Parts: sequence; structure tokens; C-alpha cells
Amino acid sequence: MVWRWGRRRHPKKGRKWIKKKYFRQEGHRHWIFTGRLRDPKGKGWPIQLMAAAQVKIIRYVKIRSAVNPYDPEWELYLEARRGWQLAQTRTGRSRIELLWKVQEGRCVMCGQPLAIAAEDCHIHHRIWRSQGGSDTVDNLELLHANCHRQIHVQERRTKAAASREGRL
Repeated sequence: MVWRWGRRRHPKKGRKWIKKKYFRQEGHRHWIFTGRLRDPKGKGWPIQLMAAAQVKIIRYVKIRSAVNPYDPEWELYLEARRGWQLAQTRTGRSRIELLWKVQEGRCVMCGQPLAIAAEDCHIHHRIWRSQGGSDTVDNLELLHANCHRQIHVQERRTKAAASREGRL
């Protein structure tokens, strides 16, 4: 398809000239479509068409059928899914990096350093989404996986104790 475009664009030029102008070789790949980008000063550098084989395959996991976003029991599961989804996009990774910088690279609960690239880093909603919390940066915080579990266990215990006191 790109070859046809080159032939149509330069009908009076030969095949070797078109190949030399638009296609480069790199290693074992001999037909890499290449153009030139120019900066405001006029300096140019080559840019290549990405190979389809370089696209990473991402397998998405279906959401569990029993999940209810308004039920606090499912909050930990939904936060884990949301964290994974954020890590897959460039904007999500920049949001995680912003949270990390705001927290100065430390866990809010224990104060220990957070490894931003590790799977040990979880995103926690201060006000749960099931209780009307938002996905904005001011409602999010980064925690270690263990600290995140501890927060949710503590909140469940306090809610259970409050409900028992209300019944008595």
C-alpha cells in the first residue's frame, strides 16, 4: 500500500529511486517506511513506520458477574481492576506518577518508600466510589498492597462494630 503511494506520488521516478528515498533497512528488516520530521529550526531526523509485530498484546479479564459497584464488599476488587487499567494507558501512568510525586514517593499509611514500577503499589480511594467518591487526584492515594488491605479490613471492622451497636 505504501509502495503504491510512492509510485503514484512520483510517477516519473524509477523504482530504485523510490526505494532509496522512502525505505531504509535496519538489521534483518529491509523495507522500513521512513519519513523525515523537521523541527522549527529546519533540522530533520528520520521517523519510521512502526512494525505491527511491536504492538503488545493485552489480554483483558472480564469483570465478575456478581460485582455491584454500589456494594462496599466489592470495593477492593474494583480498585484493583481500576489500578490495572490505569497502568495500561499513558494518561493513567502519568496520573500514578503525579500521585507518587505528590506523596514524595512514600506510602501514606506506613511512610515507607513506594516502588512506582512494582505491582506492590495500589491506588486507594479516600472516599470509596461506592459511597460517592470520585476518580480525581485529590481522592486518590498510593499505598503498598499490604497497607491497602489493612485499610479495608479496618474500615470493615469499624462498620461492622457500628452496625452491631446500632442494633443493640
